[in-house]
Order: sequence, then C-alpha cells, then structure tokens
Amino acid sequence: MTYHGNNYLPEGEWNLWRMREVFDCDHVVVRPGVDTLIKMNRIGFRLQGDNNWHAHCGIFTTPIQVAVRYKVPLMMWGEHGFLDLGGMYSLNDYVEFTAKFRLEHALRGYDWDDFTDEGLEKLGRPELKEGLTAKDLLWAQYPSDEEIDAVGVRGVYLGNFVDWDGNYNAKLVMEKYGWRPAQQPFERTYRMFSNLDDMHENGIHDYLKFVKFGYGRGSDHSCKDIRSGKMTREQGIAMVRKYDHVKPRRDLARWLKYVNMSEAEFDETCDTFRDPRVWREENGQWVKDNIWSEPSAYGPVHRRGQSKGGKPEPAPGGPPQGEARLRETEIRPDELMGEQARRYASDVRRLLELKDRFVRVLCPACGVDSPRAAFEKMGFSYVVCTRCETMYVNPRPTSEMLDFYYATSENYAYWNTHIFPASEPVRRGKIFRPRAARLVSICRRHQVKGGTLLEVGAGFGTFCEEVANLKFFDRIIALEPMPALAATCRTKGLEVMEKRIEEASLKGAPANAIASFEVIEHCFDPRQFLASCADLLAPGGLLLLTCPNAKGFDIEILRSLSSAIDTQHLNYFHSSSLSLLVTDAGFDVLEILTPGKLDVELVRKKALSGEFDLSGEPFLMEILLNRWDDLGDSCQQFIADHRLSSHLWLVARKRG
Repeated sequence: MTYHGNNYLPEGEWNLWRMREVFDCDHVVVRPGVDTLIKMNRIGFRLQGDNNWHAHCGIFTTPIQVAVRYKVPLMMWGEHGFLDLGGMYSLNDYVEFTAKFRLEHALRGYDWDDFTDEGLEKLGRPELKEGLTAKDLLWAQYPSDEEIDAVGVRGVYLGNFVDWDGNYNAKLVMEKYGWRPAQQPFERTYRMFSNLDDMHENGIHDYLKFVKFGYGRGSDHSCKDIRSGKMTREQGIAMVRKYDHVKPRRDLARWLKYVNMSEAEFDETCDTFRDPRVWREENGQWVKDNIWSEPSAYGPVHRRGQSKGGKPEPAPGGPPQGEARLRETEIRPDELMGEQARRYASDVRRLLELKDRFVRVLCPACGVDSPRAAFEKMGFSYVVCTRCETMYVNPRPTSEMLDFYYATSENYAYWNTHIFPASEPVRRGKIFRPRAARLVSICRRHQVKGGTLLEVGAGFGTFCEEVANLKFFDRIIALEPMPALAATCRTKGLEVMEKRIEEASLKGAPANAIASFEVIEHCFDPRQFLASCADLLAPGGLLLLTCPNAKGFDIEILRSLSSAIDTQHLNYFHSSSLSLLVTDAGFDVLEILTPGKLDVELVRKKALSGEFDLSGEPFLMEILLNRWDDLGDSCQQFIADHRLSSHLWLVARKRG
C-alpha cells in the first residue's frame, strides 16, 4: 500500500510500479487530487514551515484506512524515524505504531481539519484559507478507535526486528530486483537512494529543517554512517560542511512554480520559523554556531516586503493579521482611562496606608534572599534578584491585604462596568478568539484531547466563551475570586467558582488543562499558586501561564515608566526564571513564546507624551518616530518572534 503525493522522482515512480511486477502482488495506491496537494503544500509551509505535511499525514493515515477497509490486522513499515535518525533509542523502544506518534511526531500536532477553512479560522489564521473541505481530505482522516479495534489493526516496524541499514538495503534491492537509485545527485545530501518518493523531501523540506533547527540531511546521513562504522567523525563533519547549508536552487525553482509562489515570499516566510536558540542576526546575516567550534554566516536576513501603500505586508508565516494590528487605544479607550487612573490612584492610596505592615520576601523564582534595588514607583520598592534576575516588589502587602484590596477595588469595578464592556468586541476578536484557538492548538500538539479546562482569573469571561465556541473541551470552569467579575461570568452562562485557586477544589475528575492569563504576577506567593494548580491538574495535564516579561522590550526600555510596572504586579519573571519556578513546582516546560503586540507602541506613546526622552536614542527615534509607518509593525513582529516581547507565554505539562 502506498501514499502518492504527486512528487515522485522518475526513478521513484519506476521503482513503485516495478515493485508490483517483481512481487506479483496487489498494490493499493492512494493519490489525492493535484489541486488539493498544491493547496496543502502552501498551507503547510505558511502555517508550520512544512510543505510536506501532507506526505507525513498520508503515510501514517492511508495505510490504516486500507487496513480497516480490507480487514488487514497486521501492518509493517520499514524503519522507525526515531530509531533510524535519532540514534538515542534501543531496538526495544517504540515497537508499535500509535495514533500518538502520528499526531505528535509525524503531524507536528496538527490534523487534517486544521487545513480546512473552518479549521484555519479556529486557529486564528483565516488569511491561509484555500477552500479545502472535509470532502477534499477524506484520505487524511484517521479511522476511529472503534473501527481499528473491530479489525484489531496493529502496526510494527521492520527496523525493530532486523538490523535496518539503508546502505545495505539499497544495495540488496538494486542487485536482486533492479531497483534504481537517483540518477542525478541531490543538492543537500550525498546519498543517492534517499526519498525518491518525494522530490522535495531532500530539497525544500530538508532546507526548512536547516532554517528552523540549524542542521539537515547531511547531518542525519553522516550520523547514521558514523554509527554504523562506514564513516569517521571527521568525514562526517566534512559532509555537514558541504551539504547542510545549501539552498536547493534546482528543487526550489521547481517547487515555487508548482505552488505559484515567489522566492521573496519563500525567504521571508522561512525567516519567521527560525529558532532564536539556534540563530542570531549579525550585520544583516543569519549566524549560528557549528559543530566544528566556529560560527558561520548563512545568508541574509529577509525583511517583509512593502505593499503599494508603503507599509510592511504581514509575514505569511507569522501571526494572524488581526492580532498584528491590535492598538492600545482599542482595548484601553482614551476617553475612559482618565477615570480609571483616578480610581487606581485611590486604590493605591488605601493600600499604602498599610505600608508599615508590608513584609519582606525571598525571590519568588529561586527562593534566594539576594536583592539589589532597582527603582521606586508610587511608594513601592522594586528589587532584582542577583541570582536569577527576577524583579519583584519587596517589601510587599500580605496575602490578606491583597484579598481585601481586590475585593474592594474601585479600579477593577470600573473595568468591569465600563472598560471591558466598551472594548469587548475588539478584545473578543483580536485577543480572546485567537487566544482560544492558540490554546486548542497547543492542547492538540501535546495530546490533550478535551476534558476539563479551568481558567484561573477568568475576568469578564470572554475567553471561556470563545473556548466554548470551539467545542473542544467537555467542561469549562471560570475561576474568578472578585465578586463583580464572577457575577458577570455567571450572566454569560459560565460555570463559575468564586474563590482563589488556593481555596479551590474540583468535583469529579481533575482538570486536563489550566489556563491563567496575567495572574501569577499578582500573587503574594507564586509557588503556592503553582502548587494549587498542580493539585487541580491531572497527571500529564497542561498548564498555560502568561505574565509580564521582565526582560521584554518595553519594560527594559522604559523601566519604571512602563505601564506593566504597577502596584498590582508583584512579580516580574522572565523566560528562564519562570521556567525555573514552574519546573520546581512539578512541571516540565514544553514551550515558551512572547506573542506580544503592543511593546513598540507603548514605548512610542511614552515618547510622544514627553514622559520618555528619545533624544539620546537615535535608533529608537528612527523606528518610533521618523519611520513609524514603515517599521513599527515589523519591529514589533521581530520582538515577538525572538522572545523579546514583554508579554510572556509558558506551556508546561504536569509530571506523573
């Protein structure tokens, strides 16, 4: 049984049909329509930097469909990818094929429905829609557990039972069955028998791996040959030097014509997927460290193109256009913020009346007592831990003071009755709907399939509403300790728990996912907050946290002038210190990102108001004032893509 993705090399096509003659067997070939495949190439590339997603889906879906249809209980693939490429597992690992492997590894956490117009809407990527429907993707739809169990289908890998050696296997079939290797050398590897079933696998697809992670097939094949004794390490490094970085000109020209895309769009989109842990920008070039202990430059940084109006066009591989155009005044209307500032100042005055009873604390991230003074703001002292560089308020109000503060806050009451209602349409469309889609995508990627979602600090309830619309979770609970906001959540028909998480308990099964947006920075004791999250979360469940990033752009630039620095925020973590805290609390960190949208605008507004002096900052002046229309959005996108935004997201899984 073979999945055919319409991109066989001529030698591969010949081998495919030759196999039926040699073995005198039935051969089922599933070959989706060319127009569908072209669309999936484009969507896969723009959505996740993988033009060959369709092939991975087909290879690990259509055989199961055929096995179910024809009642074939045992299936066999050749090698297992982890075993063949990774070199880090024994022959006893991953003996059987699983749906988990298919979704998490082969499909990168996406599934067929994410490629339909409806699915892309849910993911917050409507600009990628190509008109694909469930009918177009019947071949990509995995059979149900009931269908598989009825036949008893199981899948294994020959590589688990025999010494799988690609070099030996290729030589064997060439000598015994007339199998043909590639007749023309590949641009990105020295092997001549690899991936003849898809001409782009060794070309564009592998180049994208190099762009993302800094290595390619030259490394893969060299490592396998070194392990099997066919090559020395020095010879392997020579192959890596020769092949890993090569941009496949021949294959690229063929693929760009196939999908009707310009090379400029290809390059710009590629750059949105570069991992900042691997790549850095120096003098307009992408630079990375190498295995031979010397850094190298690997081509220019490609900026987003210019539209006819002179403004940067959205990066195809970047975030949804709607999110990118969010403006602060849309969610914090100028006409309402004066009264909000008055009420906030009143809250702060009441809290400062208790200042002589504030208490000193250890670093909320690493637990060490080694602070240095940072600055004062509105009567509060901000310090930075000399060990982990977390910034925090010290001394701070006690937990009891904070409970009273939030319960009687004039500021939060005003947000509930005025600012949230006035800005809800924009917040819903540009913040909460994409946020809900992102959460569901994260859950799918990490194999959390529905169950119970608990939002800690549900506020106005809009996020819970948007998640409910996606019909992914069976139960959604809005935990909101502030009475007025909890009442608002109830008016929206949400299941509400009106208490702090430290006091909460769940009836029935624990939560499968907990989401907490901009809450942990308010907590007197973040460690206790995370312990309570762990208590309510099932083993293997996901925790999604967001908070200000102490090393984010607007906080680093503005310091005490930043609007993120206020008396309600006691803890200012950054990616490393929040990871440390979450790991200590019994979680494994899975993802860290900074998808902020307002850093650059916030700094610009402070400059325009005269609060922040740009006269000694010519570079910032050029971006924020002189060329704002040209550079503002692209600067913000760069900040977000490189984990430099002051809006920090962390995804973790509970151990056990």
